[in-house]
Amino acid sequence: MRIGELAARAGVTPKTVRYYERRGLLRARRTPSGYRGFEERSVDIISTIRRAQALGVRLSELNDIIALVRDEKLPCANVRELLAAKRRDAAARIDELHAFDRFLARLERAADRSDTPCPILSNVPPRRTGR
Repeated sequence: MRIGELAARAGVTPKTVRYYERRGLLRARRTPSGYRGFEERSVDIISTIRRAQALGVRLSELNDIIALVRDEKLPCANVRELLAAKRRDAAARIDELHAFDRFLARLERAADRSDTPCPILSNVPPRRTGR
């Protein structure tokens, strides 16, 4: 299918499809006249990308997952290893979000108890580096 049809069926713009293609998330074959031709499963790949992004997964992290969708010949042990690593990453991110939520709750409580100038800024921890 051509880019316009893919974009319409996937609920994105042709510009988004081209961006995903540049990032290596989608593959298109070129017709002799230069048009992009996409496989039917490209709709599912875009749907997977959009759901993952909504959950906070970065596009750079999706390359490995999309490769699994494309390459059905990977040994199961490799697939399990990759998925387990992604789940560990997701669990770590969830832990960070829970910690951030607890921090925000502490700030709310501190702001509720004070009639004086708001102490929120004095409770903000320094920014961590390394990410």
